[in-house]
Amino acid sequence: PPLGARPVARRRQRLLGLRNSGSPAAELQLAGGDKERPLPWPSPALREVAAQLRGRGFVVVDAFCGVPTALELHAGIARLEMKRGHLGDEGVRSDVLRGDSVAWPEADEHTAFGIALMRWQSALDALVAALRPLLSRPGELAGVRAREPAMASCY
Repeated sequence: PPLGARPVARRRQRLLGLRNSGSPAAELQLAGGDKERPLPWPSPALREVAAQLRGRGFVVVDAFCGVPTALELHAGIARLEMKRGHLGDEGVRSDVLRGDSVAWPEADEHTAFGIALMRWQSALDALVAALRPLLSRPGELAGVRAREPAMASCY
């Protein structure tokens, strides 16, 4: 495994244990059985997420939006028409400065992918709201009250 993989794996397991903490709803969703409700965020799990974000700048959350939603997101993103990224509103392209491809998926409530996208965004919004009090330093989440539309990118 890569040099930093073991510490990340340990943090993932710790967070999953804190998040699950004996909750039948959490165990059901981890098994893929409940796609309607996001996993609960007990206080110890929120504190662990905040600590990892503050300490490392990222956190890996297994089963964030549930297995069925994650599978639908994966399938829907694979079907998106990716376009070359550009610089600024004028659409200037530069392979040197920007070599990625992007797509802006629509959260359409009439498609399985759109519903999955809305569930993921809702779970993300709820997590950000729950983390605000724990990440209240300048430059953290305290001032975050909105987000940009979802974007898929391939580097």
